[in-house]
Amino acid sequence: MAKARTLVKSMVIALAIGALITGLLYAIENLNLTGRKPLTLDIATLSPEDTRKPLLARFPDNEFTCGEEKSELGKTICWTELTSFNGIRARYFAFFFDQQDRLTAFKLAAYAREYPTLKAQFDQQFGPARRLPDAPVLSWRAGSGVLTTTAQPPQGQEATVLWVDKPEVVEALTDGE
Repeated sequence: MAKARTLVKSMVIALAIGALITGLLYAIENLNLTGRKPLTLDIATLSPEDTRKPLLARFPDNEFTCGEEKSELGKTICWTELTSFNGIRARYFAFFFDQQDRLTAFKLAAYAREYPTLKAQFDQQFGPARRLPDAPVLSWRAGSGVLTTTAQPPQGQEATVLWVDKPEVVEALTDGE
């Protein structure tokens, strides 16, 4: 009987510690003890005419880290950790630039549970999403570029959104609309 009481006490202590840790993690994230900031962006105003320094200057509260990027999205990447993007909880945001420092794309990583909210916000702002026939991807025409995300909510991962403003990509994803 004494062993059972000791086991129950240990379980209660473990649960209390777990609840305390969960509460602390919640407080750190929601009280912004991480130093991360929200980012608000009018996607429809983005264009390849935007260049790195003036674009990043529009976000003085966000601390961007820039470096070389060797991908189809661009030659330079500038990213920042976030608390939210346009009011939706998010992890990080990255701009991509070409050789002339012109904007080519952005990537947003939001929490997976925010997928329905992201999709609803994009549907409201840009109209109903278009489902690509050969891929599990949704797209919206957004300003001079195209916004994409997965057609189904992510399972236990981050919800990733890409905005790309490369003529060949926009043409392929919008059928020239």
